[in-house]
Amino acid sequence: MSEPSSPVPTTTRRRLNGISEIRGFFRTNTSPVYFFGPTAFNLLGIDRWVRTFFYIAYYDSWDGAHPRVFSPRSKPYVEFESSEDINNYLLRDPEVRAFIAARGGRPKVAMVFFDEETERICEELGYELILPPDALRRQLDSKIVTTTLGNEAGAPSVPNVLVEVDSWGTLVRLATEAGLGTDLVVQTPYGDSGKTTFFLRSESDWGSYGLDIVGQQVKVMKRINNKAAAVEAVLTRHGTIVGPFMTDLTGYPELTPYKGGWCGNDLFPEALSEAHRATAIELVRRLGARLGAEGYKGFFEVDVLIDLDTDEVYLGELNPRISGVSSMTNVTAGAYADIPLFLFHLLEYMDVDFVIDADEINQRWRDLAAVDVWAQLIMKEPNDSVERIAQDLPRRHTYRPRRRRQRHPGRARNLKAEPGRARQIRRPPHRVGAPNCYSRSSTTSMLLTSPARFAMKSGCATQSFPLMRRASSARAAWRHDVGSSSSFATVAPSVRCTASGPHPGRTR
Repeated sequence: MSEPSSPVPTTTRRRLNGISEIRGFFRTNTSPVYFFGPTAFNLLGIDRWVRTFFYIAYYDSWDGAHPRVFSPRSKPYVEFESSEDINNYLLRDPEVRAFIAARGGRPKVAMVFFDEETERICEELGYELILPPDALRRQLDSKIVTTTLGNEAGAPSVPNVLVEVDSWGTLVRLATEAGLGTDLVVQTPYGDSGKTTFFLRSESDWGSYGLDIVGQQVKVMKRINNKAAAVEAVLTRHGTIVGPFMTDLTGYPELTPYKGGWCGNDLFPEALSEAHRATAIELVRRLGARLGAEGYKGFFEVDVLIDLDTDEVYLGELNPRISGVSSMTNVTAGAYADIPLFLFHLLEYMDVDFVIDADEINQRWRDLAAVDVWAQLIMKEPNDSVERIAQDLPRRHTYRPRRRRQRHPGRARNLKAEPGRARQIRRPPHRVGAPNCYSRSSTTSMLLTSPARFAMKSGCATQSFPLMRRASSARAAWRHDVGSSSSFATVAPSVRCTASGPHPGRTR
């Protein structure tokens, strides 16, 4: 009679209990994670939290000096039509593949924009794309679908009607029947940064935009006197974690050619009242639960609108992806107290189990919103002309010969500066390429300060957003990320500003 065989040992999945263990897990992480993009802008600073996190960027803002940014040296001219094209180009690039292969492991890949081709390339290369499927993302990206899902979840939009219109007369008739009046906002299903949002009051307005509206289902909204706010959230297995709310800067002609175009964000305690913030958090959590029912998980961004006349809070738009405000979200007081919001997304795609209290985190981050002061300004060339912005840009480093002091037991003596020896002046090597930037993290490469507080410090409190005009005047002197479609403004070298908060910074 043979002896019973001993059971084969099984490997148990690692379990992380609470924020402290999660933080330690990422600091000792061995699984390589890569962010692909035209620039490293969206997830700046995550490399400080996640070991083996790298940026693969087409445009290197640090000119090779950032230890976690890789950009291929050989870049022949390519007429890119989208960010997806750039990401797919990088995935196929031999230098990028060699860089990733040299670091071993199965790469986990994140990016803002991707498509079916991106998924095919990652599958062929054995890379894991740690994002929801492209088909699901495209479905949820429709403003029509967002409105429908929000209504089902109890997160209503501004009073609206979803219809097809073929003329100004039809639009007026349908809007009047729905009680929306004739001062209207019309949105087509897809589009970003105000390109497909149209403000219509008269038939002449229809004459300007009608061709962009006909032939598709659109969202026709009553025009309200509103304050817009943006917030990012992560749908996890334990519920939706909601980040800090920040106001939107939209439509400033010095910064964008689009009437409803996004120009940046301002995060400060008074961005939303306590009551509005509580209502908005609940709306975002309801929407997150509804997205989960569709099979979605991970990062998403939501715009909310506060009607200043009725005090109602409405769902605006959904961006089912990492967004343009991610770099702000990841440096807030909540992020520093716990972990950046993106790390909750990353946990959903790591081979670990984890336990968190979503309600407790949301409450703590809501309390910390009372001390945060941040802002970012996004500049898009408002003119159609193509011109060279700058050449021979100065490097961020400053070197000079230094006089070394060599200490011996019991005595000290001065040595003359040694030939060829130089020292760097108080600037870490990965701060190349972003002069005069306000930063809590040394990898932040855009302006992060409050326009309102800048106005007060610069003595221009009576003017509307003087920072924008100063940044616009500095356009010819410096444009960050020269090769990208949008740039991140820095103030003129002579301008100084400060801001209060748990981690104050300064301009240089």
